[in-house]
Amino acid sequence: VVFDGASDNMLGGRLSARGAAILRPLPKWMFIEKRLPPIEGKTVLEIGSNCGFFSFEFARMGAKQVVGVEAVSEYARQANLIKHLLSVDTVRFINRDFLFEEGLPESDILFSSTVLGHMIFPFLGLYKMLKCAKEFVVLDIDVLSVSNPSFDAVCTLQVSNRDRYHFFNFSNAIISDFLRRCGVSDNRVSRYFYSNRCLYIIDVRLLDISPVLKSGNDPLWSNLSE
Repeated sequence: VVFDGASDNMLGGRLSARGAAILRPLPKWMFIEKRLPPIEGKTVLEIGSNCGFFSFEFARMGAKQVVGVEAVSEYARQANLIKHLLSVDTVRFINRDFLFEEGLPESDILFSSTVLGHMIFPFLGLYKMLKCAKEFVVLDIDVLSVSNPSFDAVCTLQVSNRDRYHFFNFSNAIISDFLRRCGVSDNRVSRYFYSNRCLYIIDVRLLDISPVLKSGNDPLWSNLSE
């Protein structure tokens, strides 16, 4: 048994762990929904769709087609059961690991919430997300030092449950540096900080997403403005 305090829905302590767990993921969704780019008529790819809550919400908002990708087979089965019960024809779920799956459909909007940190290779995952979106990437993640967005470019690793569970935490600076390295300038990124999290709305329209190496083949997180 793994205890999950639903911290991503506590809204900076305004909800208790119990309240957040009961209401999850509605508190987080209420923050995210009002900041989304237009969804109606768009195709949406959700990475880490779990039981399908967000995918069904995108369908409710008028998305043309929604594809949810989920690596855990139990969650994917639950999502497909709910799809059947709700008779939602515009949503489908794929039981695959996004990192290693080839041939996923390009979509207008790619959405991912609380998933990047669980990936084995999170920066590869972020790069693939940027490549899969034609218009926007909507990325909701935990960030280090929300009170200081210019905090050093760092990434930390946490393990729990007898080392069977891992999670990467990122500073805003390291995400921003990596986006610049992939060809996404700061003026294309809207950041909404809440609780210990950040919602990134990344405009990739007409961009050629391709990693840029500086002289000396320095690390991906080096500051491109130097």
